[in-house]
Amino acid sequence: MEAHDKITQVEYPGQFDPEFCGRVTRIAAICFVLIVLLEAILFLTVQPDQCPGWQIPTKNGSMSVWGFWALSAFWTLNIAYNAIRWRRASRKILDQIEWARKVYVPGTNPNMFTNRAQFKAMCTLKNNLNMIIAAVCLGSVLFVCIPLLAAIDCM
Repeated sequence: MEAHDKITQVEYPGQFDPEFCGRVTRIAAICFVLIVLLEAILFLTVQPDQCPGWQIPTKNGSMSVWGFWALSAFWTLNIAYNAIRWRRASRKILDQIEWARKVYVPGTNPNMFTNRAQFKAMCTLKNNLNMIIAAVCLGSVLFVCIPLLAAIDCM
């Protein structure tokens, strides 16, 4: 590992900790993959009484649970890809923070309409990316579990 590849929290205190965010992303990816596999096994092996073929009855016909499953599987692949390629993702985030530190002029109050670059730099510097990544991973649990929740309704 080269010296420039070693990223520490000291460089960006309280804003972005690559080790913490990488750990959260890897744990989320493992959990999501297990949930999606569990859902696939459930849908392939169990035949529900109320929803034949896993078709949920609605006012305008029926809706397949497999559509929800495909969306959650796609999101799981996205999270897993970012977990596998975490060094690249964290490097892009750190490069964005460096750019923002060069561009942002403290004391200004930019908005999206007056100065888009200043606004983007301000948002990059003032947001706590540790909490944002943790919140996205935590909120994604509900999204990935939607097919499972729909399956419970069918049984």
